[in-house]
Amino acid sequence: MVQAACPSIEPSKSARKKLLKAKLKAQPAPGTRCAFRQVEKDYLTRNPPPDYSHVIDFSHEKLPDGVVASQANGLTYSTHCDDGRHNSQLNVGLFVYTIDAHPGLFIIPDALSSNSQRDFIKSCMRDMTLKPNLNNLDTHYDLPNEGLWYHYESHFRDPATRPDTVVKPLCLAAQVDAAVDKQPTSRKLVNDPPITSGTPVEVLRSKKDPAQASTSLKPLPVSELLYKLRWTNLGLLYHWGTKSYHYEDIFQNGAESMIKVPTYLAALSKNILDIVPRELIPPMETWSDFQPESGIINFYQLKDTLMGHIDQSELVEDKPLVSLSFGHTTVFLIGHKTRDVAPTAIYLRSGDALIMSGACRRAYHGVPRIVEGSLPKHLQHSTDWDNSDRETTTQEQRDDWDVFAKYMSTTRINVNIRQVFPRDYLSSISKLSIV
Repeated sequence: MVQAACPSIEPSKSARKKLLKAKLKAQPAPGTRCAFRQVEKDYLTRNPPPDYSHVIDFSHEKLPDGVVASQANGLTYSTHCDDGRHNSQLNVGLFVYTIDAHPGLFIIPDALSSNSQRDFIKSCMRDMTLKPNLNNLDTHYDLPNEGLWYHYESHFRDPATRPDTVVKPLCLAAQVDAAVDKQPTSRKLVNDPPITSGTPVEVLRSKKDPAQASTSLKPLPVSELLYKLRWTNLGLLYHWGTKSYHYEDIFQNGAESMIKVPTYLAALSKNILDIVPRELIPPMETWSDFQPESGIINFYQLKDTLMGHIDQSELVEDKPLVSLSFGHTTVFLIGHKTRDVAPTAIYLRSGDALIMSGACRRAYHGVPRIVEGSLPKHLQHSTDWDNSDRETTTQEQRDDWDVFAKYMSTTRINVNIRQVFPRDYLSSISKLSIV
């Protein structure tokens, strides 16, 4: 059971003055903050709450100039991705939205049915957070082999006989590894060039040091630790310390050793690409041979953010990124190749799909705000569902969902799938030693 938070202590008047003075000193001079950062800060504010009037809402009939809706590519039926266990169904009658100021960006609202959203969230927590997929907690905690969710769900369903499991950190504060002190304190920006004919492989074969376990963590019950889960890796392992992939594993062990993106998720991402009208696809891009090779599942709690950044670790530039949203609504910022140009704010709701391609593939983007109280009814407790959701599910399915409803009450999940290498590049790799 989650422990009660300690009562807050009201700071003294002098302490409040010092805090205010420090805040004012830390603020940049007027006109010195870049345009992207300024918009980002506008949505980060908590008191007063942000002004959402400039956020593009695709559920509105009247949209701003430059936002164009197109009928989805010949989709008059439901599309399934079925690997025998999962069934992800696209809704019918979809529209694909584009924004003139951001060529290569596609938004498909309400792409996934409510049943598909619930099925995906279940799979996300029960299956995708397990080995061999790594998550942000693996570096620091001795996670149970069954995964955190197994213990979270077991305690939820039978708290009397299944106590809240306590997970210990890998490295206690008294056991400081000297190697930690030798790690660089600044993070190096990685900007590997796209692979072209004749590009040397040294950048791909360079060895990357593993992340170091924190030395200041305390044991935590699963009911608390689960809410500290921030990401899970899918497919080719991503190295967060250097912002690049673990290419050396492929060269050392061969391409066949690479962890695969789940089959049904790979199929779903391809189906989403297929519904975009061909005439809208950016010139020089080919989507028909898109190969889902890596992905990240991001878990956001209500106060979590993802600051503006550019995706520049993939070694191919002419392939899209497919993103899916589940849970609470978010404000998503899409910018340009520089932070000096103000970004556009859009709402992404549960079940929405987003595609970044063309110029957008190397544009600044971020998530400055999760909108509180925006969880749709079909992801809340089953007693809150509309009749349409209750009529298409069994009592067993509704009972099974309620533990997920508890977790999703404060959560947004985002999964993005991408291609890392040019076509057929992996098949040409032979086993090479690490340099």
